[in-house]
Amino acid sequence: IMGSSVGLHPILVIILVLLGASVGGILGMLFAVPIAAIVKVIVGELIASLKK
Repeated sequence: IMGSSVGLHPILVIILVLLGASVGGILGMLFAVPIAAIVKVIVGELIASLKK
């Protein structure tokens, strides 16, 4: 559910949650997907600005 709302593939969301759990426990699980979505937006904006 969360992956579709932020535009991430469901498999990527599962991997991010598992990695977040191994790195940061419950807080890592909660923050892994939003952080990945933020990184995705920033990288997309950087790529768009470099293409200009």
